Amino acid sequence: MNLSQDEKEKIKDILNKHNIKRAGIFGSYARGEAVNGKSDLDLIVELSQNNLFELTAVKLDIEEALGISVDIITYSGLKKFAKKEDFKKEVIRDQESLIWKKK
Repeated sequence: MNLSQDEKEKIKDILNKHNIKRAGIFGSYARGEAVNGKSDLDLIVELSQNNLFELTAVKLDIEEALGISVDIITYSGLKKFAKKEDFKKEVIRDQESLIWKKK
């Protein structure tokens, strides 16, 4: 299962209203393997300013708009997983082309 164009547009609208510089989708939705009602949406983002409240607001807004659970990691947070090379490679391999970049 993939995200529909309408769902991607909803995500972009949410990212636009928040302090997000860029974002991408990885994991089962990026691979087209998501199972309706069971898979969460994995999102990687870069914040304009490091702000946990902003990150939480993005998560909650997307969950409300799409009705699915969302997991978010930041690009800077991915660096902390450098020791977990398999996870880092998975994110890079699975990540869809950038779905959002602030102009």
